[in-house]
Parts: sequence; structure tokens; C-alpha cells
Amino acid sequence: MKNKTIKLMLAVGVLVVCCGVYMGVKNYVSSQEGQETQNSEKENPGEIVFKVLAGDIKEISFMIEKNEVTFEKKGDIWRKKDEEAFPVNQTILEEVVSSLTDIESDRVLEDAENLEQYGLDEPSNTIKIKVEPSKLKGDSEETVDKDNVKEVDENETTLRIGDLNEASNQYYVSKGEDRNTVYLVDSGVIEPFSKSLYEYAEGEDFPAIADTSEIKKITVTGAEELSYVLEKEEGTGFWYLGEDEKADSAKASSLAAPFGSMAYDSFVDYDCEDLSEYGLDKPYALIEVDYLEEEPEEETEETEGKTEEPEMIEKHLKIAVGNETGDGDRYVCVNDSNQIYTLSSDALASYLDKTEADFWDMAVKSVAMTDVEKLGIEYKGEKHEVNVSRETLESEDGETEEKSTYLMDGDEVDETDFTTFYNKLNNMIAERRLTEKLESEGTPEMVITYVTDEGESKVEYYAYDTNYYAVQVERKTYLVNKMTIKSMFEACETLFGMEEE
Repeated sequence: MKNKTIKLMLAVGVLVVCCGVYMGVKNYVSSQEGQETQNSEKENPGEIVFKVLAGDIKEISFMIEKNEVTFEKKGDIWRKKDEEAFPVNQTILEEVVSSLTDIESDRVLEDAENLEQYGLDEPSNTIKIKVEPSKLKGDSEETVDKDNVKEVDENETTLRIGDLNEASNQYYVSKGEDRNTVYLVDSGVIEPFSKSLYEYAEGEDFPAIADTSEIKKITVTGAEELSYVLEKEEGTGFWYLGEDEKADSAKASSLAAPFGSMAYDSFVDYDCEDLSEYGLDKPYALIEVDYLEEEPEEETEETEGKTEEPEMIEKHLKIAVGNETGDGDRYVCVNDSNQIYTLSSDALASYLDKTEADFWDMAVKSVAMTDVEKLGIEYKGEKHEVNVSRETLESEDGETEEKSTYLMDGDEVDETDFTTFYNKLNNMIAERRLTEKLESEGTPEMVITYVTDEGESKVEYYAYDTNYYAVQVERKTYLVNKMTIKSMFEACETLFGMEEE
């Protein structure tokens, strides 16, 4: 009984302590809210903080990356005051100015003493606005309604930006000499002043290629083993790595297509003097593209209304790729320009850190049936030769068609049996390719000899390991899934008429 009483008293004591803590926190919060309420002597929707015509603002200064930057208007053009060559984006600057033309507050805290509470002891930004003095006197054709405007001191107004009140999505702002009157201003007014310097700059567009089907050559030069050249053959449209190494056309085409829509990620430097700052003095890689483009033609009275084949001119695109940025993108300069931009890692991933092996055509041997004159097959100790004969037949309605006959060792074989076997040969895709020639002490399980009007070529099939067969085609060795080879062997046995074991 005594123990139960003690436990009950302890529980009551803990409860009292918790209640005390709760009341203390509640009182603290109330005091903080009370402090703000004490300062909030005005809640007047539409209280004007600053109002002026956009065309009357001649200069604005604000902090960008901890430095004060000033833009001034000369005529109709905005310039960076200390750097007139800086390519100011006129549209963005006009948007910035427009955000200042009619600043209202729906809540005003007067006689605010604790500026730290609002982030105004050390403002996150300070905006200085200079207005044409004559405009303040109402000399313009469009004048501000001065009954609703708090007069601008002389021709300059300073707005100090404090913390963001996340509950109302408003910033605490003070103006001019009066640091103790705090306005709550919509975040949309302040956010245009939160960009990086080059977000106020107007850069060039990436020189995208209008018709990527006219790309003839792609060269990527990186480290020695990470360099390759892809060139498209005229007429066939096939891509090659060098003279006799056929590339995977789908992979090569996938490299060409993005050049039609590639775009810079960000603008970094409009007049770079030190390429090493971005790793562009010794680029990580060079991407070069040779292509054809229609030559612009001026329309004259003689050419008006006429349709002529456009003249194509040779063009060259060069992208120097430098260091990585902090977020994994890379610095680039294009066509030896002194302007520096970034391209996203996604845009560059398909081109960088690749070798020729990444673009090898993994089709083992592809010879069109129409090109085959004779096919030699050696398998399981049997050796046969299939001759293909073709004749053109004419139907009663005058249409012609070509009929093929397949003779194995002089005897006609079933067309389906032969074409099934041949299609498995012709459509075989490897999963890997060895970089060195296969050194095999054994004999191949199958040998296929193709005879076309271009000559004779041989393909040998060797058991390699538990997963693959090695297929030797001239100097190349492909590794093909064992199940794919087994399926082809079964089709061959059907063609040979072998009995199932």
C-alpha cells in the first residue's frame, strides 16, 4: 500500500512539472506574439509602401551574391553601371522594375524595436531605387496618384529586405530612414531580386542543327581510349567506325538526334579571359559535328514563285567540354566563342567516357538472302552445299515475281526449312565482343561459308563457356548466348533431316 502511494505521488509530481513546462512555453509564445501585436497598430489592406511609374525609374541597385550591383537606364536600354558590355537581359530587367511600381502592404508594424526578430538588423538584401526628379513633381503625362503615395525622399528610395514570414508568404520590409516601421510585402515583389548575376544576362542560343539527318560525321576526342569517330556512309546511311568497322546504326543515330534540340543549361561568363578557370584550356573532351545545311537564299523577282533544289553548304559544330560544375553539369564553350555556358550532365552523358566498343554493331553476320549464291554448311561431321537459283515468273495479269529454289547437294529442299535456318543465322545478335582474336585449340562445331558476287567469307562457331558460344567472323570474335546458338543448331538439323537423338 505504501509503495502504491509513493508511485501515485511521483506520478502527480511528474504531471505538475509537465503542466508547468507547457504553461511556460505557452506564455513564451504568447509573449512573442504579443510583442508583434504590440507593434501592429495598423492593419490596413492596400497600404502603399512605394509607387511609381516603371518608365520613371532610371536606376536600381541591389545585392547579388553579396555584392551590390547597379543597373541604370540609358535611353530605352538597361546597362550594368560598372560594366556596360555586360549583356543585360532587357526583358528580365523590365520585369524587375515592374515589380517595384506598386508595392502594397496589408499589415504594418509601427515602432518595431527588435529588428532582429524580422531579420532587419542585417537585411538579406537592400534595394535602392532612383527616379527621375522631374517625374516626382508630376511633369510626366502619366502622373502617379500622389494622394496615395508616400513621398520619395529626393529621388532615391531604399528598401531593406528581412526574413520571410512563411505563414503568410510575405517578407518583412523597412523603407528609407524609418527603420522601425516594418511592412509585410508579398514575396512575389521580392523574388525577382533573388537571382544570380547571369540570370539577369541575355546569352546566345545553342546553335542547334535544323536537320539532324544531314549530320555526316561525329568526332569525340577525350583521353586516348575515350576517343572515337562515327561517319555516315553516303547512300546507305550506315554508320562506320573507321573504314571497315560497321557501327550500331541505332546507337549512332541516337547521338545525332539530340543536336537538333540541345540547349544550354545556364550562362556563366560573357567574356572569358582565362579558360583554365573552367577547365577549357585543356578540355575534358571535344565534340565535333560535320553536317550539311541549306544555304539561305534571297528571294528576287527572278526566283519568286520558283521551286529549286536548295544548295547545301558544309557546316562544323565544335563543343569544348570543361570541368564539372558543383551540380554535376559541365562548362562548355562552342565554336571557339569566349562565352561560357553549362550543359547538363544528361545532355552530355551519351557522348562522354565512351570508346569505339560502345558503338560496335553486334549483328554477327548479316547477308541479305538475295545476295547469296551458295551457302556451305559443316555441322556434326556432315558437309553440305546449298545453291540458290532464282527465276523471274510472269503472271497472267502481266505482273512479275522472283521465285527462289534451294538445292542442297543437287536436291531441292523445303523452302521453309531453309529460310528458317537462314533467318536464325542472319538475325543473330551477340551480347559481347572480345577485343582479341579467339585462341581455340578445338575445332568449330559449325562452319558456314557464304558465297556472293563479292567473294567468299567464313563464319566459325565454337563452344566458349557455360553461357556463350564464340563466333569467329574474320578478325572479330562475338559471344552469343548459348540458347540462341542451340536454336540455330536445331534448325540446321531439321534442314539436314537428322533424326532426334
